[in-house]
Amino acid sequence: MTQHAIAFYSPYPGAGKTLAARAFCAIRTNWHKLSFADPLYAMITELMRGINVQGVGERVHDVKSYPIQEWGGATIRDMLVGLGDAARKIAPDVFVETMRHRLRSPGYDWVGIDDLRFPNEYEMLRQEQVKIVRIVNPERGIVPSTTEALLEGYRFDAVIMNVKGGRQTLADQVREVVSRFW
Repeated sequence: MTQHAIAFYSPYPGAGKTLAARAFCAIRTNWHKLSFADPLYAMITELMRGINVQGVGERVHDVKSYPIQEWGGATIRDMLVGLGDAARKIAPDVFVETMRHRLRSPGYDWVGIDDLRFPNEYEMLRQEQVKIVRIVNPERGIVPSTTEALLEGYRFDAVIMNVKGGRQTLADQVREVVSRFW
């Protein structure tokens, strides 16, 4: 069972959720960065075999908004949203229960989750006693959609400001928050 887990939420695309999760995980050696969308990334990585997208390779995360010619101009983000929406229509908690299983797996002492978006994900993380941190980036606009800004008004254990040129780096703020939690 996971001993220390933290999830990052932000309604701002590109606000630094993955950077924050990596910063959290870097605090300890036995860490894992997890995403609710990991199964989707695995499917998309398989779909991309043989497609050369400027050296994407296995790191599809880095080019989510790049139009793929072979897919009629659809982006990886489009595929993530479409596949995720389809899976949730069939089984609304499929990604929630997959993450719950991963959190309860032995050997996951430190977990940083970088893509909290949905109310059912939030509720499961609360049940599993995961700390939830909101990242605010006022330099970016909130983008309400079927997958973004769905947790506005929810309670968070901490709030981090990710502002370029700010007094502290994002990693420093994550370390500060972690020291308050544990």
